[in-house]
Amino acid sequence: MVSENIAGFILAAGEGRRLRPVIGSTAKALAPVCGVSLLELACSYLSQFHLKKVVVNTCYQKTRVASAARRIAQRYHLDIRILKEEQLLGTGGSLREGSFLVSEAEHFLVHNVDVLIDWDLSCLIRKHLEEKADATILLVPAIGPLTVELGREEQIVNFTLPVNQGRYTFSGVHIFRRKVLDFLPKKIPCSIVTA
Repeated sequence: MVSENIAGFILAAGEGRRLRPVIGSTAKALAPVCGVSLLELACSYLSQFHLKKVVVNTCYQKTRVASAARRIAQRYHLDIRILKEEQLLGTGGSLREGSFLVSEAEHFLVHNVDVLIDWDLSCLIRKHLEEKADATILLVPAIGPLTVELGREEQIVNFTLPVNQGRYTFSGVHIFRRKVLDFLPKKIPCSIVTA
């Protein structure tokens, strides 16, 4: 069960420079994993949570990524809205601009296109709504850059520690209330981590 006022958001604008040796000039969102693009994997995953609308941002190879998103939308019966960026806006700038495409949404379930998970996000959504949280973030313990530290009540006390100084890594998957966008700096690009 998902609230009608939650929109999905797939951050898919990047080039995939770190993947370049494997994917060549292919856009990161279109990089295949076992023959299925990262974008389709993210869309199929979010479709499990019965979201009515999903925003996909594009920049690098935006026409190809947008075309793929439209095909995927039909396959998974999603209402996908495309945000075409002329320049990379950063995660914060993309979320702010994309929020106008789903003006009725009160919450945004964000999934970085290059994140592969098999965790049931309905738990994350339920906890976020029950606790009336501003943001609920999926963290991974003991692996990755470990730049996040929690306090006693599972609240983040530091999100940007030096590498290996925290106990958790931000997975790139989170849900937040629209009002969090008010905490973003006006400059472009900007990061949601700043908010």
